[in-house]
Amino acid sequence: MFQPVLSSNNIVRPLPFPFKGALTISSDAEFFSFDFFEELMKFLNTKSSTRFGLGLGLEVSSSTFFYSNKDYNFSYFKSIEAQSPLTSEADRIREYIKAGWIDANHAHGDFDGAPVFKREHAERILAELQKSGLALGLFTNHGGVENIQNIGSDSAYHKGDDPQSVAYHRDLLEKMGVKFVWTDSLSYLRNEAVVPPVAPKERGFRFWSRMREEVSLPAPERVKILVPSPMQDGTTMQGFMRFRSTGRNAPNLSSFGYQIDQIDFNDLYENNGAMVIYQHLGVLARENGICHQATFDNVLARPEAFLAGFHKLSAQAQKGKLWVSGTERLLTYLKMIGSVQVTATDEAFEITCPENITNPDRYFQGLTVYVAEPRNIILKYKNKNLLFDLNGPDETGKYSVTVRLQKLENIWN
Repeated sequence: MFQPVLSSNNIVRPLPFPFKGALTISSDAEFFSFDFFEELMKFLNTKSSTRFGLGLGLEVSSSTFFYSNKDYNFSYFKSIEAQSPLTSEADRIREYIKAGWIDANHAHGDFDGAPVFKREHAERILAELQKSGLALGLFTNHGGVENIQNIGSDSAYHKGDDPQSVAYHRDLLEKMGVKFVWTDSLSYLRNEAVVPPVAPKERGFRFWSRMREEVSLPAPERVKILVPSPMQDGTTMQGFMRFRSTGRNAPNLSSFGYQIDQIDFNDLYENNGAMVIYQHLGVLARENGICHQATFDNVLARPEAFLAGFHKLSAQAQKGKLWVSGTERLLTYLKMIGSVQVTATDEAFEITCPENITNPDRYFQGLTVYVAEPRNIILKYKNKNLLFDLNGPDETGKYSVTVRLQKLENIWN
């Protein structure tokens, strides 16, 4: 899913300096063994030596299940009973959440073939998060009709936002820190039932709109990431779109490289685009309706098939043009950049936005403001001066300052 990023005024750069395009991978938690998950995250997010090779130094976040009774899923609780004890991985999962590497709650758990989800499951999760001082910014639906905890008015079996249901929990999501939700219909799809052998971009197919054309396109043709998501309890949450485009099978490691090959990076950069890729990085492949778990052995048997897409992203990131970001961080940036206003006064650049921000250095991170002269600059929100980096001229020839992007902690050392 590609979205042109439009700045609020002409002194705001659409993306953080020096980036010209942005991408995030939104991965659901199915079929992840914890050992495989840990090593894959280390490979993607550090430059350390790993079983998959030298780390790529990207920023790829993930989701987690809280409840599961499947041996092939890691989870926070040992089973799908609301008062289940913690798993041996729970302490480590908290480290991932605290550092921001896990930023999504994948439907509270995997209730495929399981007893009915009830509100007390969500209450237990909320209590656990609050006890640890943690928050998760994203909530994503999971699975099929047995997962009645799913939310959104786009499917009849969704009961997590129905106040008359035992599964109702939507009112607890904000208390968990949820700011963005993904429901079943929020995917950008191609019409093909199966993946064709030739990448669509080579056939003239385009799955994004262009920034310069965006304002003149009819509304149905505009491509957006952030969209309203109506709930059955009468509220509306901030939904986000994910780029799927893998035919009848949900995205997995075998199709990840294909998704990357559909991106025309030159067009992405020329139009300051951003996109969210929908994935299941714990699934090797899906054949005849059966998912095959990704393992060290089967991935390393064909790294050219399963890891090539990550290497292509790394190559783009190393050019300094592509910002590969965690999902919550990118969505927060898009929400911020769509509403922020920067006014140049005689004394400072003043930032305003509709929300009351308690941690402006965090919320405005990445905000890049063009300046006439690289000296005597003050960038402030209300009465707080923000920390920033001074940038040399970009492709426009202008100097700028960027509210400092805060690196996530390396928790794999």
